[in-house]
Parts: sequence; structure tokens; C-alpha cells
Amino acid sequence: MEFISLIILPVFLLISMYFMIIRPNKKQRDALTSFQSKLKAGDKVITTAGIYGDIDTMNDETITLKMVDGQLIKFRKDAIVRMQRTEDVTEEITEGVTEDENK
Repeated sequence: MEFISLIILPVFLLISMYFMIIRPNKKQRDALTSFQSKLKAGDKVITTAGIYGDIDTMNDETITLKMVDGQLIKFRKDAIVRMQRTEDVTEEITEGVTEDENK
């Protein structure tokens, strides 16, 4: 009986760790990979470094982003983490306007 209880606790901990940590991370990783595979030229995206840009060109491993000032920056495809929302851009614009009006 004691032997069975010694086996049950570690097995229970491993199973709970799988459902609480490993499985959600795998789902998140799969969703990000799916998102990155659907990217196309012209999409407005944000990188892991927080850089905003439009996809200019892309191949299987790299993406070239066009910045607001026209500069082109090359990134690995997995550095793209999400699409820009219109609220992201308008917040930056309105923050700059309100700072200028306060001067």
C-alpha cells in the first residue's frame, strides 16, 4: 500500500504539470506559428522588440519591414509577434499631439 502511494504522488504531479504548463505553452506556440505562416506583404505588424512596420518583402525565413520613414529592416520571421491594431497607432499619434499642445 505504501509503495502505491509513493508512485501516485509523482505521477499526479507530472500529469498536473503537463496540463498546467506544457500543454498551454504548446497551444500558444502553435497559434504563433500559424499566425506567422499567414503573414503577407502589406501587413502592419509589431516585432518582439516593439518595432512597428509594414511587411515589404518576405521569404521562408526572413521578413523585410518598411518603417514610417521609409527605411527597410530585415528580421527573422519568428520575430513578428502580432498585427498592429488601429488603437496602437492612434494612441501614439494622440500622445504626441497632447504633449505638443501642453507646451
